[in-house]
Amino acid sequence: MGEYLNLIVLLVSCWLLQLFFSYIQHKNYQKVINENKYRQSGYLGVGIAKTKFNLGKGSILILVTDDAGTILDFQEMSGFTVFSRFKKKETYIGKNAEGLLNEITNKQRLRAYEQALGLIKKEIMKMEEQVHGYVS
Repeated sequence: MGEYLNLIVLLVSCWLLQLFFSYIQHKNYQKVINENKYRQSGYLGVGIAKTKFNLGKGSILILVTDDAGTILDFQEMSGFTVFSRFKKKETYIGKNAEGLLNEITNKQRLRAYEQALGLIKKEIMKMEEQVHGYVS
């Protein structure tokens, strides 16, 4: 048993470190979401794209557009590890959200972007129904 004790301590230590860094990453996610959720105006969408069996690089994308569909904020977290953080993609800010669909070439980013844009479209439709009343 004594020969395995060091291995057990090492495995438990690695697991605890992973939990700690996952917590830090989750706090970063919440911070970025809250910064965008309480904006004066705009629509927020979040897209998540994973690889099969979670063996590759995943992507979480936060997209904020205005009423006209112009991108106000575009942040992406992409990577393999718990050390990944959100990075603002300045090149996409100010562009038309629909038009950007043709410019994104990375498959992971495109899947996450389509998901985020879909959520924004649903939110816009919901707001329009509230303003104009339900149409039967």
